[in-house]
Amino acid sequence: MCPENLEALVVPTGPTYELGIQRAVAGAREYHQRNSFEVVFISGSFEGEKFLGSQVDKIYRTLRREGIPKEDILLESSSTNTMENVLYACEEINNLEIDKIGVVTDFYHADRFLMLFERAKNEGYVSTNLIVDSFSDGIENSYGLIKSKIAYFKDWIFPMKK
Repeated sequence: MCPENLEALVVPTGPTYELGIQRAVAGAREYHQRNSFEVVFISGSFEGEKFLGSQVDKIYRTLRREGIPKEDILLESSSTNTMENVLYACEEINNLEIDKIGVVTDFYHADRFLMLFERAKNEGYVSTNLIVDSFSDGIENSYGLIKSKIAYFKDWIFPMKK
């Protein structure tokens, strides 16, 4: 069961443009159903240092087409992997004093995000009171189960760093 009154959504870029758009559509659906979000974070780097045409741009445009006001969208363009998505999101979460977030990604990837946010809480990157939920309805899995579990294990054992 998803907690009510989530304050922010994190929409990470994915391994393909199509998955990024699926994540944006699912995020917009949650945004409109709940009416509680203060901000939607798009997390991922611009390919080739340019915004136009990047996956971040595609996600941004999809969110806007789905009715999310531009003032409710924050771009984080420095992260290049899931761990960095979490660490850069933690900075914004701390700055905005947010306590409840949702991550919009596929089912297998969501496990990594939830684990990394738990690590971030335990290692002092964000408040231990942070509540994190995930949404994956309508999003294809980006990797198979085995590849996802290997990535999860690597994120679990390696130090958290940008």
